[in-house]
Amino acid sequence: MKKTGSFRFEAVDEVHNVSGTYTYDDAWFAEDASLLSPMLRMMSMCLSLACFPDPEDKNRAFSNAEKLLTEMGYRDLEVNEDFRHSPREYTLGVLIARKEVSLQGENCAIYAVGFRGASYGREWYGNTIIEKQGIPVGFRIALHKTMHFLQDYLERHGSKEKERKKLWITGFSRAAAAAGLAGAAATRHAKRWGLRKEDIFVYTYEAPRCMPKELNVAYSNIHNTVSRVDMVPLIAPESWGFIRPGVDDTILPSPKQKEWQDQIKEVRAFLKSLNPAVECEEEGFVPLAISGFQLKPIREAEKYHRKRGKLEEWWYDADIGDYFPLFIRFMGSKLALSVGKTELTDREAYAQYYEKSFAMVAKRYLGSNADQRDLVRGVLAKMLEHGSTPIIRAVFYVILKGGRNRVLRRVASRLSNWTVFRIMTTRGFKGNRKILKRMSAAIENMIYYFLYCASCDVRENDFAF
Repeated sequence: MKKTGSFRFEAVDEVHNVSGTYTYDDAWFAEDASLLSPMLRMMSMCLSLACFPDPEDKNRAFSNAEKLLTEMGYRDLEVNEDFRHSPREYTLGVLIARKEVSLQGENCAIYAVGFRGASYGREWYGNTIIEKQGIPVGFRIALHKTMHFLQDYLERHGSKEKERKKLWITGFSRAAAAAGLAGAAATRHAKRWGLRKEDIFVYTYEAPRCMPKELNVAYSNIHNTVSRVDMVPLIAPESWGFIRPGVDDTILPSPKQKEWQDQIKEVRAFLKSLNPAVECEEEGFVPLAISGFQLKPIREAEKYHRKRGKLEEWWYDADIGDYFPLFIRFMGSKLALSVGKTELTDREAYAQYYEKSFAMVAKRYLGSNADQRDLVRGVLAKMLEHGSTPIIRAVFYVILKGGRNRVLRRVASRLSNWTVFRIMTTRGFKGNRKILKRMSAAIENMIYYFLYCASCDVRENDFAF
């Protein structure tokens, strides 16, 4: 069956849905899963988007995916318990549906497996718990949940006798990591599940690295699409021993290639047609590199580093696996001298010293509004805990209670100047006045945003410290 139609998915603002078009054909599953199918890759992306939680139907967050799969002829859709509730530290929303088809004269059952993408909230907490070995905790729990749910579904909705099973797995971002791990597990245990490797179709988009290198085998049936301008595929870094199971296809050509400008124009026009409210500036599609204390388009950064003979400090590199380690090393040596030059590029050191702090921030910042307020309150209380008198705390309270932007800006400016002074007096720091000025402006904006959030909390909730 071949069908073309429209589907809905969560918009960038996470408040309403937008629409897109899809084309689906059962015949794509007659091919070997190891062969990259551009059409199935496009359709898998549509299903991944439809698996975003529906912001217009809170009680049935999976309704967009349900409608899409139903239109394509899939039945017996089931979702796990996590998909019915708001994201928590170790949740993972998974849905499964099946369809009986005839492919090249053979009776088959296609099982579509989709993962809840976007609006993750607290779920990123588990991903930041890396530990010293093995699959990161959050992804390990997600894999365990997925395989139990899938096995239970197959046992209850098993195919008929002599009916060939086809498994179609897809996911975006964090859900892509879960999809890749599930696809790898299903491929390893294919015979036990009555499957063949050539019948396990896995397509992921912007997947983080989550599989230790020592567990990797040849998963030619797992197709990963990653972009040069997205941070998520850079996590966790290769220097920690992580890879993505399967074959990577890095989209967007180098800016030095002729087709760059033409492709960018097409991409921007398509995104604008999907969501006219989103600004699609060309700079947002240009690979970035570290230039001084800023991230700049690759061409500008190249000039900066060639002039100083320090090309090894590029964030951007021909090998996408090198981006994140270089970035961590650069930030550790230039901005966080107390951290040391190698600790953050070492998995064991991160697990021992930093992962709890990273996890706490991820849990609060990516959680609900209440979680974010708790984070602001905690940081504010910590700031005022050391060396501040009751008078200073009272002054801060009055300033935040007033909530005047001009006053908040002035306080942010004073605090940023103090921070830059501390950086300047740190032994080993090197930087000219221009760099320090840019740093000061960036720090001031961050402090102002923090003070603004704290002020809203004080005024709306009468929070006192």
